[in-house]
Amino acid sequence: DPKNLRIIDDIRLLDKGQEIQPVPKHSPTEPPVKLKTVDIPIDLKFTDASLQSIFTAMGKLADINVLFDEQYRDSPFTTDLAGLTFDEALSSLCLAAKCFSRVINPTTIIIVPDRPDKRIQYEINAIKTFYLSNIVAQDVSTSLATLLRTQFKAPTIFVDK
Repeated sequence: DPKNLRIIDDIRLLDKGQEIQPVPKHSPTEPPVKLKTVDIPIDLKFTDASLQSIFTAMGKLADINVLFDEQYRDSPFTTDLAGLTFDEALSSLCLAAKCFSRVINPTTIIIVPDRPDKRIQYEINAIKTFYLSNIVAQDVSTSLATLLRTQFKAPTIFVDK
């Protein structure tokens, strides 16, 4: 590809006898705020306790503030969280309770009922730019829209020709 500037630069470096530097790989997309937890196993067992008190007890053990959405509904729950880290326990408890958690800051999470309207409300949005050279942008836009479509929301894709 004669228009690929990276290859042309590499050829010039080889002609001069210099070593080619590898292209840095991009890290996977990470959330803007990470939860600051310690990987100490949680050894908690609950019998007919309210879900809200279970989340609160886990938060106190891990020194994390736990907030609840205004539409969160509490119910009795029995669970054994022996040997799990805070992140693993939170994930499994949210899955069983049909809710999800969103990190607000490094020491605070919010527990939200798992419904499409709440997913959209608490969803983290990201912008990613792709520079294309050997393909029609509209074809990629159509393919990405099909691949990224979820049951909650279709992605918003803009094409700049």
